[in-house]
Amino acid sequence: MLLVILLVAPCPAEEALPPVTLFHTNDWHGTLQPAPALWMGVDDPPTVGGAALLGGLLDRLRLEVLRSGGRYLVVDAGDRFQGDPVVNLSRGRLMTDLYNQLGYTVVALGNHDFDHDLQGLVDSQETARFPLVCANLHPASGTRGVWRPSVVAQVGRVRIGILGAMTEDLPLITFPRNIAGTLIEPVIPALRREVARLRERGCGIIVLLSHCGHPVDLLLAVAVPGLDVIVGGHTQNHLEQPRHLNGVWIVQTRGFGSHLGQMTLFPGPEGKGIDKVEYRSHLLDVARVSPDPVVEALIASASAPLRAELARTVGTLPRPLLRSGPAEDSLPAAVARAVGRAVGVPLAVFHTGGARADLPAGPVTFGQVYNALPFNHSVLVGELSGRDLEAAWRRGVALNALAWTGLKSPPGGTGLQLGDGTTVVPDGRYRVAYNNFLAQGGDGFGEFSRAANATGTEALVRDAFLESLATNRP
Repeated sequence: MLLVILLVAPCPAEEALPPVTLFHTNDWHGTLQPAPALWMGVDDPPTVGGAALLGGLLDRLRLEVLRSGGRYLVVDAGDRFQGDPVVNLSRGRLMTDLYNQLGYTVVALGNHDFDHDLQGLVDSQETARFPLVCANLHPASGTRGVWRPSVVAQVGRVRIGILGAMTEDLPLITFPRNIAGTLIEPVIPALRREVARLRERGCGIIVLLSHCGHPVDLLLAVAVPGLDVIVGGHTQNHLEQPRHLNGVWIVQTRGFGSHLGQMTLFPGPEGKGIDKVEYRSHLLDVARVSPDPVVEALIASASAPLRAELARTVGTLPRPLLRSGPAEDSLPAAVARAVGRAVGVPLAVFHTGGARADLPAGPVTFGQVYNALPFNHSVLVGELSGRDLEAAWRRGVALNALAWTGLKSPPGGTGLQLGDGTTVVPDGRYRVAYNNFLAQGGDGFGEFSRAANATGTEALVRDAFLESLATNRP
């Protein structure tokens, strides 16, 4: 474990301990620039987000905290990577540079840290001035030292233990080759062990940076004794105010560069526990927040070689395509249609988790499409049994995890039909276009790993969607 010492002015013993503010983010996903907040409404949404706005707001709020006699930490609950093409092409190094400039204290390991494989993660951390933490993922031999279970931050006379946790679904949502040699441990016993170690080291407050998702965070608050705060991530369950469960304060932002959480902790006597919490959720609105010019310059320098290509208009949308929403009008559904057309297969599917940003109505640039579809997914065609097809459909609907074209459930019916009205039967075989993430059982859909006669194609999912935009068929 690493000891992080923050140099702060000592407080006289007779005075109350100063409050400690946790500035927190999660699931930043390589968001560099502001974008329309379409989730707030498609009619005249505010423009929000981006690293420069975060830097400008942090500068102002940190100064306010120090002037009031408080102290602060800046933490992130994981998934810095994957999104803007400039970030992707840097293999995550740009996000390390930005997090250094933004002054992060501790960052949790997220599942997208492995999108550029283990060596990519090692390389991206070479210049990091912040530690990565995760208590329940044990590293492969080549990555030892890249992350650690926890750190201790000495903030004045308050000793704060900060540990991390990774979703146990990591093997299902990451390409196996990208995490080869690592070992995921059940999160509850791992955290119980690490919390006990931090308490033995004299930590009066324990903060968990959890990349497990909000439903799991609620369980951890009950199942792991000794936690005081859970800064959550992974599911982007935005909380305007913390949840307080079993004595544990739980927070999380929407992610994707849209918000900054500000949680002020008032330590108990001798720095043990938390007497009171104050909280503010800040929307990074371009109309209200001034950008940090240093961060702007860093982004501009990194983006310059790609500026013309990213600004190239690739099509026009008559309506917004949102990452979530009515199935037929969603971005994942439009991608599924594009994939099917690209390979000439009427039945096609795309996983909703592969869509990472909304697309507004009107002219669309290559950079916007890349932000929305940052993964280099390739298209495959294979044959699913009717039994597997129905199982994937049912679970995909229940989890809002899959978008289909060429497959429907008749009103009032119990079975499935293809687009031409053919009824799906359990022992039948049906050609489906899907992608290489699903082919490896991604998101738990093992049905696609059992596809018969599976063949790869030369098509990329992103290219198929670009073609649909170019031909005005989204």
